[in-house]
Amino acid sequence: MAGLAIAVVLLVVGLWLARELTAASKMQDCLMSGRTNCNVIQPQ
Repeated sequence: MAGLAIAVVLLVVGLWLARELTAASKMQDCLMSGRTNCNVIQPQ
């Protein structure tokens, strides 16, 4: 049971890390292309 819990925690952390790295990569690509309006607009 403990192994399953550890596997689930690692999966969640991995997915979160992948999402954060993707967002950072997109921001870097935007900034390196010379744009100044790279802020993400959140829908309400």
